[in-house]
Amino acid sequence: MKNHISILFVLCSIVLYYFIGYHIERSDLYTLLTAVGVVFLSYLYFIKQPFSIWAILISGLLFRAVFTWSTPSLSQDFYRFIWDGELFLRGISPYTYVPEELIYLEAYQDLRPLYEGMGSSSARNFSNYPMLNQWLFALGSLSEQPRLVYRLMIVLADVAVFWLLHQLILSFYHKRWALTAYFLNPLVIIEGTHNLHFEPVMLALLLAFIYALKNKRHGVAAVFFASSVFTKLLPLLLSPLLLRWLRPKPLTVFTFGFLAVSILLIVPFSGPLWTQNWGSSVGLWFSNFEFNGALYRVFKEVGLLLGAQDYQLIKVYGYLHAFGIVLLAGYFSLRSTNLNQFLRYSEWLLLAYLLSSPTIHPWYLITLIGLASLRKSTLVLLWSATIFLSYTAYTLNPVELPLWVTALEYVPLVVLAYFSSQSFSRSSLLSR
Repeated sequence: MKNHISILFVLCSIVLYYFIGYHIERSDLYTLLTAVGVVFLSYLYFIKQPFSIWAILISGLLFRAVFTWSTPSLSQDFYRFIWDGELFLRGISPYTYVPEELIYLEAYQDLRPLYEGMGSSSARNFSNYPMLNQWLFALGSLSEQPRLVYRLMIVLADVAVFWLLHQLILSFYHKRWALTAYFLNPLVIIEGTHNLHFEPVMLALLLAFIYALKNKRHGVAAVFFASSVFTKLLPLLLSPLLLRWLRPKPLTVFTFGFLAVSILLIVPFSGPLWTQNWGSSVGLWFSNFEFNGALYRVFKEVGLLLGAQDYQLIKVYGYLHAFGIVLLAGYFSLRSTNLNQFLRYSEWLLLAYLLSSPTIHPWYLITLIGLASLRKSTLVLLWSATIFLSYTAYTLNPVELPLWVTALEYVPLVVLAYFSSQSFSRSSLLSR
């Protein structure tokens, strides 16, 4: 009987993923949230079932296959991916010109659909995507179907994550839970495979770095870590946690390996003002942009009550946020002396960073879901469901979440964190 119910939930998920991929737009808020909510209920059922490893793999691949020919409907970012790839193939660094500078030139009129699709915010800023990501964009642009190439890369990365989780986790029951938690997670599937965000690629490289460190292959670990950083910059935040864990010689090998790979990735894109242009674009996420922030929203509401302006608050908070995260990373670095501690503090540091960041899009959680799967943490899995409420902002003008929607997203996390800490305290007392 259970097998029949499981098959029914799998088929239900496939149908819903099909509608999300081909028939639901970002503006169809209630339809989108209903479909996502039902998919997450199926996901909750999957987590509680004793599926075999093969059943998890096949189900996850079927869910991803549904999106093979879909056009991302919840994000415009893929237009910029293709634009950057096209520029690089034409011998132009994506960090040299903003799209608005090129689109009126005759030589770039064939890129106008990409320019119009990416939106005004992307069109007037330099690319903020790191160098390895640019190579992947260019590889996709070599094809007449770049979306299909990007999708294949992301699915292969998810399969690599699946294999690495399988290798890193020793307990069979934890392994089965972790593989289900990541590989069947609706946010990972929708934001990765459907919306073409490259976080799964970065996560695969990050887990490969952890796997190499576990096997004491520090030079190989450096290659994977540098590749992960230059896909998305987020893993760089974890580098201080290596300082006490690695002994001087392995740390030296790792550091030189990281620097060598970094130079190799940077050189093809270097040119006049490239560091300034890229840095200014990355910096916007800390000093100008805000979306779906948790702690920042509290800071902002208090600041507005005191008479401050939006532009003042985001700049001040950007400095405070950076300073606070650096301090926290330094504190955790003193306590991280082995692999288990590195994983624990990496998850906590990324969680603190994302909860305090002024800009949080749903796909930012994919890396955290991977680390949470390693540590069997449920808080991030709940957040992966409630964060879809942030799409409410796109039905409003200006694009900003009402305070009550922000509360609906984050209050369940606070409640779960409280009860989890209470349960942990009781279990700690009982174990003494």
